[in-house]
Amino acid sequence: MRMPEANADFENAPEGNHPARCYRVADLGTQEKKFKGEITGVAPRILITWEIVTEMMADGRPFSISNFYTFSSNPKSNLVRDLSSWRGKPFEPSELGANGFDLSKLLGVGCLLNIVHATTGTGTYANIAAVTRPPKGLEIAALTNPQVMFDLSNFNQATYDSFGDGLKTMIARSPEYQAMFAIPDEPQRVPQGLTGESIEHSEPDFDDDIPF
Repeated sequence: MRMPEANADFENAPEGNHPARCYRVADLGTQEKKFKGEITGVAPRILITWEIVTEMMADGRPFSISNFYTFSSNPKSNLVRDLSSWRGKPFEPSELGANGFDLSKLLGVGCLLNIVHATTGTGTYANIAAVTRPPKGLEIAALTNPQVMFDLSNFNQATYDSFGDGLKTMIARSPEYQAMFAIPDEPQRVPQGLTGESIEHSEPDFDDDIPF
């Protein structure tokens, strides 16, 4: 999916299957849902970003790629579908729970990403076709990027300022952000289950179970 912060400093991630690790989860707040340019509703949205640990851009930085999701514990949602594929088994209802899945558990966790390219009238973009559990015994290199958890209910200005302008603009449109900075006494509407900020995790052992 095309990143809102994409610019000439970043190259499209290459097509194919690639070992990767998650290094960023960002709460985007409540965002408009659109279909063919028409607003069809609103929903809490998140962004998950992975680093491809085996491929580097021309300037030596690792490729990264992101996906937007509606933050939903519905078993048919794209988020639950990809998380189930990532860990290699479906979720039990009790694992998702009333407060949603704790997305901080994703930071530092390895996977295989299947990446495809799509060409539109504005250019060619890299998209994630699938997120799957790595095969047993596959060693996945450590992250180069720092791990970041951005949560609007535990707002961190420095983390927000580190984002690209497009991503900051998207977050700033959310009623959660506006409630903090424009209407302080309005109750915040924040997706449940997002916790922590810049959480540090040890690198998991991929001979063991995926830790979520």
